[in-house]
Amino acid sequence: MTKKMASRDPIAELARQADLGPLERRHRLSGKGLNELCLTTRGLWLLSTEQGTEGVVNVLKRHVGYRAGRLGDELLVGNETLKIPFGRARPVRETIGLGRLRAARGKRSPELAIGRYCHQPSEFERAALTAALGHKETALAFLPTGERRKLPASALDSDGQTYFVLSDKRILLLGVSELGDIRQENHEALRLEVLGDKNSPHIHLGRRKLPAGSHAALLAELSHATSRTGNARSFELARLNWIAKDENPIFEQFARDRLQELCEREYHLATLMLTFVGQVPTDEAADTRRRAFVALAASGTSTDTLAQLWSDWRIDESVGQAVLALLEGDAEIDPGWALKLHGRMTAEAGADEPGWHAAVQSRLGLGRHAARVGDVQLASEQLRSCLNAFPEGPVAQLAAGSGPDPAQHQLRVEVASSLMALPDSDSQRAGALLLAELEPLRVERLQLVADSHPNGRGRRAAEIALALSARGLQKGTESWTAPEVSALADDTIGTLLRHPGARDGSDALARMQSLLAEVETPDTSALRDYCEPLESGDRVSDALGRAALVLGMPAIGGYVSRGSKNVGVRAYDGSPPFVMVGGQHLDRQSDLYLSDAELSFAVAAEAAHLRYDHTRVSSSEVWIGALSKGQQGIDIALGILPMLKGYRAADAAARTVSKLRSPKAQRWLKHAKHLGSSAKESALRRFSSDRAANARAGLSVPAERMIAAHQVMQLSADRVGLLLCGDPRAAIRAMFLVRADLAPWLPQDDRGLLEALEPLMREGDAASLNLGARIGHLIKFYLSDDYVTLRGRLTR
Repeated sequence: MTKKMASRDPIAELARQADLGPLERRHRLSGKGLNELCLTTRGLWLLSTEQGTEGVVNVLKRHVGYRAGRLGDELLVGNETLKIPFGRARPVRETIGLGRLRAARGKRSPELAIGRYCHQPSEFERAALTAALGHKETALAFLPTGERRKLPASALDSDGQTYFVLSDKRILLLGVSELGDIRQENHEALRLEVLGDKNSPHIHLGRRKLPAGSHAALLAELSHATSRTGNARSFELARLNWIAKDENPIFEQFARDRLQELCEREYHLATLMLTFVGQVPTDEAADTRRRAFVALAASGTSTDTLAQLWSDWRIDESVGQAVLALLEGDAEIDPGWALKLHGRMTAEAGADEPGWHAAVQSRLGLGRHAARVGDVQLASEQLRSCLNAFPEGPVAQLAAGSGPDPAQHQLRVEVASSLMALPDSDSQRAGALLLAELEPLRVERLQLVADSHPNGRGRRAAEIALALSARGLQKGTESWTAPEVSALADDTIGTLLRHPGARDGSDALARMQSLLAEVETPDTSALRDYCEPLESGDRVSDALGRAALVLGMPAIGGYVSRGSKNVGVRAYDGSPPFVMVGGQHLDRQSDLYLSDAELSFAVAAEAAHLRYDHTRVSSSEVWIGALSKGQQGIDIALGILPMLKGYRAADAAARTVSKLRSPKAQRWLKHAKHLGSSAKESALRRFSSDRAANARAGLSVPAERMIAAHQVMQLSADRVGLLLCGDPRAAIRAMFLVRADLAPWLPQDDRGLLEALEPLMREGDAASLNLGARIGHLIKFYLSDDYVTLRGRLTR
């Protein structure tokens, strides 16, 4: 059987007899007898059956020439010429080259780490690279360029492909010909650049310039790595493969392998990164990080370098938080070094993290860390910078039934509390003031401001704290004297006096202007016919006169509303405009009687609505009481119902006008004058019932926005009222007393304000939530520098 097989393949038998090893490649050549060029595991051979055992020629040890010709290529062996069959020249040349490259490699075993920057090499390319690399040298990048150059040392004198090779030891431009000739250009560590347009990119490596070819983009990514050496270069290649790991799992494995190798070489940055990428078991990660940080600090590693890991490696946020916790609390790590690193990591995170929440969280953490290690200046700077990172106050959330964002509110409280904990008085004052602004109805917050501000603000805080305490809002002895006032400048009225959310350019102002543009100015002349005009010289007229002077307005008329609905103070557009005051507020025997200071607040606030053009609309509570005096009250009510798109914080206002614009509403309004009295009363009851049903159904988004706009307009009016009365206790009492639904909740017993309102607020009562927001903003204004500035301009 063996002889029969040998007779069929004499070349294979000859190779076996000569012990050449398994045949890998074979190429038939023309000549006397049977001739083949063979590549085996032991070398490159020319085998011929005509010469027996003498027909075994070691091509790598005996001179064998190669000649290219127009009619075909030839091998020259001594005096004999062997022709290569037409079309087989390229495979023959590659086999010769592969054999020569293997011989040049010897017993060396360099490595090629396949990753993002190593294209899949052919057997020939792998042999060429292995032949070029030194002992224990690892190729981290291996990419063909667009250059082909003559390699004259070869027998063929053919073009050689140039490859870019980046190893852990050097930068190499490697030229390889088809016949296995190698040309090496070694370069020192310097920055590689890929320049030129996308159609003709070129590699610039020092003075060397060559076409980049199809891998220009990958070569450009290696720019930073080429300027680094040794372990730092391997670390950078690990990073580049890690951030591209989602493209191919091979890249992630490349990164992990490099980090493991570097860890074994005691490269502490790699040890640290192994804990970040999950290579170290969770229960060992914290201890491994600690040891790495201690070693890095001892070696003087720059905190800038470490902080750069945050963004460069795109560390998961949870891992980053664990690192920060370790830096803040581990006694083995140098405190100063850890704080500096924390600061740099915070800066890196802030550059990439979008949104205010991440910025506040990172600065708050750094501020607390600085406070723990005693760096009060840095702690104060970071905590104060948190205040600027928050978004503007959520004015739109001041609508009835809604409050500030809980998460944002809690974070603000944490910042303020951290400021309060610092040992410097400036930070404590800032923290106390912020806590009072955030939770203005809590007496203990106001007391902190009173204790930490030994000046006018502290006095004002103590005054409010007393008013909000038990029996602080009970009816007292009148002791208020109206101040001598002067007119404010128009720009002051339009900017500083207005609530910040209602100034020019604000969303709330734009919504209000859009709303008013849709409502025609109603004819309110009928109201004057059924209301009692105020006499010149009474206290309401005096209050209106002061308000008109301060706000730069013409005379404002005053009327008293009598009847069963004689509660409230409301302003109306007209020629001239006027303010209507419920009769009970002027009756000293009434529980709703307004003192001079309280009346000054209420009247000035309504005058502000006129000045700011808020009052094309009004609440029904006052004028229904006024109309009850006349026989034609219901007729007039039906005629001026379109005014009921007012600034009350309830959705009934928006629902009313939208209903009146429907064809059905227009029909019954058109024919209302033909109805009898009972029928008209029934229509009004039906209308009110519809409004209540809509209120129960909840607010639409447009209605919520409209209410928020009205709410912030009311805040501007409240500022004007407080400015003219100068008494926050009187202002708060007036807010209760002018509302029939809220007056019973005015605490005049042993309960404080917050204790009295909390039951309603917990139930989501819209009126109490609205009132709580108004009082809170009023307190914030009273404690602000704006209030002091405005009072100075008012009474100069």
